[in-house]
Amino acid sequence: MTDGEPLLITREQSYYHDITEFFVLVKEGIFAKVAPLYEKGLSLSEISAETKIPKTTVRSALINGGIRLRQKENSSHVKNWQRRGKKGALPPYGFCYFQGEIVPHPKEYKTLLVIRKLWQKGMNSNAIATELNRQRIPSRMAKAWSWNAVKNIVDRLKNNQLPIKE
Repeated sequence: MTDGEPLLITREQSYYHDITEFFVLVKEGIFAKVAPLYEKGLSLSEISAETKIPKTTVRSALINGGIRLRQKENSSHVKNWQRRGKKGALPPYGFCYFQGEIVPHPKEYKTLLVIRKLWQKGMNSNAIATELNRQRIPSRMAKAWSWNAVKNIVDRLKNNQLPIKE
């Protein structure tokens, strides 16, 4: 900027240089602009969309200005999942989530029964993995079976952690 030009406070005012437009954002100006919107009940994303100020900048300005941020509310489907037992992790091999509950997976469950049958015959994890790969039965990620993946399944079988039905 040249000498004597006032300090720019908001994005509406800008300084042009050739073809690039530079925006000067002053923290006090940002806080003065976003605080009333947040007090009205707008979310950080809504404020960001309305003011064209990045969401992280809006958040920082509010926190530095002494405003305590509201807690995020879970949407209704997340609350239903939590109530029914839906967790963030994948379900065990052979099972899937359906309407928030763990049910047998249409494709994986048959393979789980094969693994159980081989384990009951006395085969170890490495031998079971070799047999599954020989039969070209894909794993959950459509890769070759590793002894460790089979060992995890066998450990769950040993500890009765899988609700297997005949």
